[in-house]
Amino acid sequence: KGKDVEITLDEKYFGFLSVTTTPEVGAKVYVDDEYIGMTPCSHDRLEVGTYVLRVEKEKYATVVDTVVIEDSMLTEMDVPMSSEVSEVTISTDSQSEIYIDDKYVGKGKWIGYLTEGRYLIEARKHNHKTSSRIIYVTKGEDEYVVISNPEPLSGSLYVSSTPSNANIY
Repeated sequence: KGKDVEITLDEKYFGFLSVTTTPEVGAKVYVDDEYIGMTPCSHDRLEVGTYVLRVEKEKYATVVDTVVIEDSMLTEMDVPMSSEVSEVTISTDSQSEIYIDDKYVGKGKWIGYLTEGRYLIEARKHNHKTSSRIIYVTKGEDEYVVISNPEPLSGSLYVSSTPSNANIY
């Protein structure tokens, strides 16, 4: 038996979103806290409306912005990413241990990332006077630091006397 059924469809409108990041790629993109991919990425069907866009990448400041999606339109977002760290290279004598703020990080040469701030850099070597230097790191500006080689604490001494075989104190 056939019955007539009346159905009312809510007409929804959709748009499109494309997200890129500069200078870096590979940032995680979230729309209203839902992960949609890594840059460069696109979402091919978002309901018309206003959304919160969040872009995150390790060692970069998280960017939060509002994006408006319009019917049948492609919304392109190019999100500038600013670095929260600097790449720092520290070198010294190949046998010297490198410490940053009293924490051992390597021997001879160290390359790593530091956040903005003041750091005490030391080169330590057994039976040597520690060499140290304070550096100031500015985010986004790479640093190359050379620490002078630690100087020996002891040396040798030759003593001759007249008469020979004298007691020396």
